[in-house]
Amino acid sequence: MRLTGLIPAVLGTALLALPQAGAETIDQTMDFAGNTLEVVQTDDFDRVLKVNGNEVLRDFQIYMERTIPLGGREVLLVSAGPGGNACGSYPVVLIPANDGTLTVATPIGTECGQFGEMAATPTELIFFGHTRPGVSASIDRWSPTTGLEHIGRIEFEPHPNTGWSTFRPDGLSHPIYLFTNEDIFQAFETLAGPDLGALSTSLLVAAEPQLLDNRFLIGKGCTPHACGTADGFIAVDLEKQSVYAATDATESRSIWPPVDQWPEPLRVKLEAWVRGER
Repeated sequence: MRLTGLIPAVLGTALLALPQAGAETIDQTMDFAGNTLEVVQTDDFDRVLKVNGNEVLRDFQIYMERTIPLGGREVLLVSAGPGGNACGSYPVVLIPANDGTLTVATPIGTECGQFGEMAATPTELIFFGHTRPGVSASIDRWSPTTGLEHIGRIEFEPHPNTGWSTFRPDGLSHPIYLFTNEDIFQAFETLAGPDLGALSTSLLVAAEPQLLDNRFLIGKGCTPHACGTADGFIAVDLEKQSVYAATDATESRSIWPPVDQWPEPLRVKLEAWVRGER
């Protein structure tokens, strides 16, 4: 099996320390496997993980989470990430050798947003990717000895036994939650077809939907790290039980159904959105 994400540096007397920042403020300290660990805030707003005073990891966000049994020994889980718009953390694992020196592993790499949930067993970590309407996600497992292995995929599904009769627009905090209703999900799936994934992605960064005329529920959003260049617009007509959508990217725009089939109040909102009023 392919070993992915294991950094081959062993921390200890042989470690070459990375360049140190100037002013630092200690955020977190702990003792682990005979080592002193610190997370410090630097004057350039990065955080640095140090082991016995030596820098081993640097990013915008670093937090020492907890120790767990893994592969016959206690390891330390750390979360790190660059921050930013809708960008989650990536996991880091500190693995002690018999002499206490630590190996730093990044099981799924350092790119943010690579997984939604993580589960731990005594022998491996299991990562579940982010799934959304029209986009499946990977399930992978990792251990210090075998590395990263793909084991399956998961698909987005709406909540069972939901429909127009059970839908309540009150308290809906994000437009993506519209897809959790079976009838509404199926309506958008029929409307956008193979572009459903692009539509749902264009709504990931969003505020809560707005109710217009006590009839039309409107949600607007954008793709993480591409707001203004890859945006989305969806609407639900609660009275007619119909849905409408649009996506806008740098090179193309898609509108479902054609604009002349949109109810007048929604067409006005869509035209404003197309003009850039978002």
